[in-house]
Amino acid sequence: MSSATTRRVAKLEGALLPREAVLAWLAEAQQFPNIVDHARAIADLPVEAAPLSVISARVVGAVGEARKGQPRDDVERAARRAEGDAVFLFCLVMTLNVQARERERAVAIMERRLRS
Repeated sequence: MSSATTRRVAKLEGALLPREAVLAWLAEAQQFPNIVDHARAIADLPVEAAPLSVISARVVGAVGEARKGQPRDDVERAARRAEGDAVFLFCLVMTLNVQARERERAVAIMERRLRS
């Protein structure tokens, strides 16, 4: 890949809408066997590398790109709204994962009880 192409790809990867940014994080997180391993892998990284920081930067970058030339206040307002949407989606993913694990454990307990 040429350096110009590499820069373009990096720019695209760095500027995502809320849903896309959360899905990109989720794809990265799913490379680990579980959330604990993922947390251990990122624990010593700087705050800027934390999932919500990365998601936020990607979303704010996307809004800035999409609204070039518009008044600064409008861009900042749209960026904060998009950031809030991304945080909501991130929290939703985390909550659903916790609930799924709890249900999985409850089913396993019930199955063991039925077998005994």
